[in-house]
Amino acid sequence: IMAGKYWFANHPSGRVLAGSATETEAEIAAGAEGTASVTVTGAKLGDIIIGYSLSVDVVDVMVDAHVTADDTVTFTISNVTSGAVTLGSVTYRVLVLPSAAVDDIVSKM
Repeated sequence: IMAGKYWFANHPSGRVLAGSATETEAEIAAGAEGTASVTVTGAKLGDIIIGYSLSVDVVDVMVDAHVTADDTVTFTISNVTSGAVTLGSVTYRVLVLPSAAVDDIVSKM
């Protein structure tokens, strides 16, 4: 465990990237989707989302996050209810593991 902790703290490709943004979401109609973007400096296509959170209750929606461009993580919020959903002001937080870090780990196995 200590070796892994040291690696993530000191290896350039092992640093976990993070970002957050607060947006006020408009109403999402039944069966529709909304999106929100978070800037994550250093994120690249193919990087791995290792965790994310929203500051509101998301019981009525499904949430997914992907790196969609350099430095950008896009959240997709899908309304799975039979009525409209309004999330209001939401803080999105995300952690990204660079794919180079995964490649480096695999090469040492």
